[in-house]
Amino acid sequence: MKPGVGQLGEKMAYVLVDDDEEFHVYWRIDAQNLEDGGKLHLDTGEVIAANYRTGGRGGRVKITLRDVDHDGKNDLLLTTHSANSIPHREHGIPHQKGAMVLWMRNVSHGEKLRFASPRPL
Repeated sequence: MKPGVGQLGEKMAYVLVDDDEEFHVYWRIDAQNLEDGGKLHLDTGEVIAANYRTGGRGGRVKITLRDVDHDGKNDLLLTTHSANSIPHREHGIPHQKGAMVLWMRNVSHGEKLRFASPRPL
């Protein structure tokens, strides 16, 4: 897994897949400390899952924070493995369909982080 680091809103973020196999954000306090920002959510309010397997047996997702659509907000750009299942464990993608690159558009308003369902690129 490669965590994503970059601006989300007004703060510097560190995004990773946590022990629950879900996307999680931490906020930079200073050069040595982070603050827990909680799980990342879809625009529907659901938590974003990363793998259909649990217990660290999932695929390796590489996370990049990049403004793909040039709207001024960093999106999630994800490089996946076939064991990943984003954003739902049971019916996410790629879920055994091979590796792919996914784009999750940042649809946040204010302080509440939200992302659209993934689209393959």
